[in-house]
Amino acid sequence: MARISSLLRLNARVAKLAVSGRWMSREDYRRGYDSVAPSYDTTWLKNLVAVTDDLVSRIPCLDSSSPIIELGCGTGYSTEKLSRKFPDNRIFASDISENMLSAAEKRTAGTKKISYSRSDMLDFLHKWKKEAPAMIYSSWAIGYSKPPEIIKLSSRMLKKNGVFAFVVNLEDTLKPVFDAFQSCMLEYPGKVEKALWPSFPKSLASTLVLLEKNGFTVEWKEEGSKQITPPEGILITDWLLQTGILAGFDSVLPIKDDPEVKDFFEKRLQKGRDLIKHHYIAVVAVKR
Repeated sequence: MARISSLLRLNARVAKLAVSGRWMSREDYRRGYDSVAPSYDTTWLKNLVAVTDDLVSRIPCLDSSSPIIELGCGTGYSTEKLSRKFPDNRIFASDISENMLSAAEKRTAGTKKISYSRSDMLDFLHKWKKEAPAMIYSSWAIGYSKPPEIIKLSSRMLKKNGVFAFVVNLEDTLKPVFDAFQSCMLEYPGKVEKALWPSFPKSLASTLVLLEKNGFTVEWKEEGSKQITPPEGILITDWLLQTGILAGFDSVLPIKDDPEVKDFFEKRLQKGRDLIKHHYIAVVAVKR
């Protein structure tokens, strides 16, 4: 009965927040990634490198006279890889976080033909006025926006035979982390400050349907998972808050600043410590 009562109170709280327009927003994501930019490479990027490198290696030759758009470039790891693989293409990279962009600019300092822009992914695509790109690329980012709309816009913008390449988490990624977060919301419904709605894709199959509907032919695809092992000697919560995984989520619940909430969250995380896995899909598609 206690759980049902908590669920009812949480649903009422979230409904009230949603009606009043208090949703977790891209501004919350921006603040979150601004704060983790200094630690992102050492705490989290190292877990993504192998999959990212594989995706970049699968991208076919591009028309060097047309630009590349990168959505959510982060600290510039993929930007640097793309600039080496396609040295003749101009790259226009965007990210919502000013601090992540600063890190990207430092990483690629001295590299020609790269332009950075602080912008939301969809805003960047909507405002694009240059020629049709040879490729639109994103690693680990489009799930923080609206993937169906990004797919639709990419199809409209790309030149014929242009490439759309991306890797993105599925909605059940890092399940123990988000199960613990949901448990926190149930335990402390009165401390929930914003409503949220997941936007990561449900599955590879549903994403392939979207791509086909929008005029893409899939050249390569992969669904995979990667074990994530939190470091010893530090609370999992503290580590997560340095990685970007919880960017924006601390605007929903005070998992950083409220000791009671943080302790509850940590205890739930410890139970699933050995089950934390990245569940992702990677795709290289060509516009017909």
